[in-house]
Amino acid sequence: AGHGSALGSLARTVRSLPSATMIVTNAPDDAYLATGRPLLIAPLRHVFVTGRTNHAFHREVSDLAAILRDRRGVLLLRSRALVDEATAADFTRYVTLVDMGHYRDGGLYRVLA
Repeated sequence: AGHGSALGSLARTVRSLPSATMIVTNAPDDAYLATGRPLLIAPLRHVFVTGRTNHAFHREVSDLAAILRDRRGVLLLRSRALVDEATAADFTRYVTLVDMGHYRDGGLYRVLA
């Protein structure tokens, strides 16, 4: 699945992770099509449907960061993130990110305490 995906070689790395690895991404469509893996979507600064400010953005990032830390998950971020999308810098306010590799299409980070 996903050999012609927008995530390219990054998708191969994600597919090689243990199947129980939790993945949070800002590219859920590309990541799912490329890997077939269940994913959680990184928070947005604005509510997609209404365009209103997501006042819970920082809490959502904090909550997801804690879940990723506790589950030893990974953060998959496409390099061409939209303005509204959570970034690595948003997550590093709460956890340590260990760079697992940067690819043309994005980066993969292991989440630590």
